[in-house]
Amino acid sequence: MALASLALTAVMSFRLQDRIEAVQSATDLRRHLMMIGTTLREAEAAQRMFVITGEEAHLAPLTGARQSMPGRWRSVQEAADRLPDFSPDLDPLQRESLDALVSLSSTAEVRRNEGREAGVQRVVLGKSYQILVGLHKKMEAVMEELDGRIEEQTRSLSR
Repeated sequence: MALASLALTAVMSFRLQDRIEAVQSATDLRRHLMMIGTTLREAEAAQRMFVITGEEAHLAPLTGARQSMPGRWRSVQEAADRLPDFSPDLDPLQRESLDALVSLSSTAEVRRNEGREAGVQRVVLGKSYQILVGLHKKMEAVMEELDGRIEEQTRSLSR
């Protein structure tokens, strides 16, 4: 009887640990996605400031985003790989985020080469903005799914 009780306790402990790890992985993934969203918003704001002022120093967040984004997406994928049964395909989100950064950089180049009015006109057309809005909506959907997982696992842990 004591052996059976010990075995049951061990199994329950492993299940508890699995649930804790699932919550941690989902939370990590959500945090990484939020950081990507923040980085993209900062890059877009930097591009707009550069278009307005023409001061190269404003492009630092955009340049930093272009350099850091591949590593940020590797962290996202690593966190997603630790989540069992996680279904969203993150590759399109990664491609769209990189496309958005290229578009933001292109607008900065237009401003640099053709002047303020040309840069402003490109911002007004809103291609970069439209890419970012669509991307943020898709990322929010993934984060909502993660929130559901976290909530479900947390309820399970409390039981």
